[in-house]
Amino acid sequence: MNIGISTACLYPAITENSLRTLLGLGFRKFEIFFNCSYEMQPPFLRGIKAMLDEYGAKVVSVHPYTAAFESMIVFTDYPRRLDEGRELYRRYSHAAAFLGAKYIVMHGDKSCVLPDEAYYERFHELDLLCRENGAILTQENVNAFRSHDPGFIGRMREYLGDVKFTLDIKQCVRAGVDPFDMLDAMGENIVHFHVNDNDGRNSCLLPGLGRTDYSEIRKRLDAFGFAGSWILEVYSKNFTEERQLRQSADYLEQFIG
Repeated sequence: MNIGISTACLYPAITENSLRTLLGLGFRKFEIFFNCSYEMQPPFLRGIKAMLDEYGAKVVSVHPYTAAFESMIVFTDYPRRLDEGRELYRRYSHAAAFLGAKYIVMHGDKSCVLPDEAYYERFHELDLLCRENGAILTQENVNAFRSHDPGFIGRMREYLGDVKFTLDIKQCVRAGVDPFDMLDAMGENIVHFHVNDNDGRNSCLLPGLGRTDYSEIRKRLDAFGFAGSWILEVYSKNFTEERQLRQSADYLEQFIG
């Protein structure tokens, strides 16, 4: 199966149980959503790695649980919190590298304490730290965060050059942004894709239950040379039976080949 999935789809099931269930459904490509600091400790990571190896599966990305307060620990003007933020992302990058994940997904800032260029520099600093430890930091577009705006994302790409992005359809919809506008703003720097659906009333649905044009998305991604993963990311309230996740992934397969 080419379609990957986030363990967050089964939240609040504990992470290792989510992974075990999704492996049983036939998924072999994952984003691991860390839900607490315990899940970055070596014994836990070794258990996750053993489970993945048993099935010949791989992790392509990790998602920090601290995404909700990155304004305080990364995009802050208080130096001691920033030092703690650096150390935290050092741990995330070590955990990602241990699991074989190439990318870390960041929400970013919504406090607007820092001007845009200072934000971009701070992100770049953290990205370099993560790369030194074997992973790449990616900026995700997220509703209610500064990254919801295609203009902000486009300026970030222009300013940093080599910055990498994660596209999330539902976050575009919630922000009132056309997903194709966000995709164009990210351009050839998009490396990771959170895929879901919507229908005008619901901002997040299983793919195939809404009106998203995946054929056009595939065409645009191909034009930008996208070689990343399609990662199914919905919420547990968006389905009633776990097998629906597999059915949705099977539906998406026709669009990516």
